[in-house]
Amino acid sequence: MSTNIPRKALVPIALLASLCAAGALTACDPPSGNSSASSSKASKTPKASKTPTTTPTPTPEPATTTGLTKGGATSACGSYAKDALGREYPSLKIKVHSLVDAVAGLNTTDDLWNVNIGAEAGSAKLTVHCDVSGTDQAPVVSNFQAW
Repeated sequence: MSTNIPRKALVPIALLASLCAAGALTACDPPSGNSSASSSKASKTPKASKTPTTTPTPTPEPATTTGLTKGGATSACGSYAKDALGREYPSLKIKVHSLVDAVAGLNTTDDLWNVNIGAEAGSAKLTVHCDVSGTDQAPVVSNFQAW
């Protein structure tokens, strides 16, 4: 059995259908096929609780008194190691792992970073050590060793 719905009533139904499809309405169950009892189930959506947002205070990154950070020291040691190992082994491919195999400790007594980095010269695996002082913009590498 079909029912004729006036054309004016189709616009609100289409709008309602698009709102239901977009999830904007909470009770969008289609009407049941029974003509005698039309029941709609209202689904309750959990309401988001508003908690005050607090921005955590950032922990300052350790640095020397001149402002040299761990990242700056590790990068400087890696660049120095690549150059030094390249001069020592010119025919081998040099790879320095300054991001993955890097361990750096701040030596507050001498105000510098002690950096150990993994490296490869050809197929030989090496460990590189540097003491780095200065600033992030102008690091000074001393006590370079590779074994």
